[in-house]
Amino acid sequence: MAKKPRVLIPIGRGVPLGVVFSNSAMTRRRKLITLARRIGEKKVQSKLGALAVVFKNTNPILSAKARADQRFIAARFQGRKQVRFPTGLSRIRRRKRR
Repeated sequence: MAKKPRVLIPIGRGVPLGVVFSNSAMTRRRKLITLARRIGEKKVQSKLGALAVVFKNTNPILSAKARADQRFIAARFQGRKQVRFPTGLSRIRRRKRR
């Protein structure tokens, strides 16, 4: 069986998303909120998730910060609209089977 090609996530060097992980959580999250309003919550979440996976083995502390920020954005946004805390994490109600 032939080897499958490697999947490379297109993330540039330097400052991804305009967020510096050495900053405090409040500073990072303020920048993420403005970014989520501009490009949408799903894009910010997916980029933070990609960063968390990239840093998982090389720098677990940065990976944990990216995951925490990803959860923060997921809880407070629905699309580009900011909502109250737990509302963003609401589940879609399943239809009852007959």
